[in-house]
Amino acid sequence: MKRKVDINDIINCAIDILDNQGLDYVTLKEISSRLSIQSPSLYNHVKGLDDILVKVANKSFENLYDSLVNSVIGLDKKKAFYELSNQYRKFYMLHKGQYALIHRVKLWNKDKTVSDESDNFLNLLKQILKQFNLSERDTTHFIRAWRSYMHGFLLLETNGSFALNEDVDTSFNYGLNILKYRLENKSVE
Repeated sequence: MKRKVDINDIINCAIDILDNQGLDYVTLKEISSRLSIQSPSLYNHVKGLDDILVKVANKSFENLYDSLVNSVIGLDKKKAFYELSNQYRKFYMLHKGQYALIHRVKLWNKDKTVSDESDNFLNLLKQILKQFNLSERDTTHFIRAWRSYMHGFLLLETNGSFALNEDVDTSFNYGLNILKYRLENKSVE
């Protein structure tokens, strides 16, 4: 009997490959092999690999957003900022492949559904920052600074670049404290 496969099976399979082996291993051949189907059968559900990756990017943003929003519900602004940052770090550690795909903006930025999911993430961050009474301009700059800090720290951490004896979690929170100071002291101008 032939195996019935649907789009969710394909997406979940691709996410599993993505998180366990990396983006380079997400291929039509690998997905079809893991699903025990012929590669051409995938075309009953998707247009090709890029289409799969766009759908996986959408699901990855959903996963990120869900983990972040659940971590900050009911928290005051300072705790929400720290918890969102820590949950973002945790998501990266658990789902490096999804994280990498989310940052392949050129791949998915023309897809309305994925762009909406990306906006949900940014709007969550904006809602937390709104409580600090930043101007729209400062909010944009802060989000860019926060994302740059997070991305840089996470890449350095996972590449083994923090070899000194100081605790890495303490360093992570030190950086967050600098960012929080900026939040509480408004614009740099």
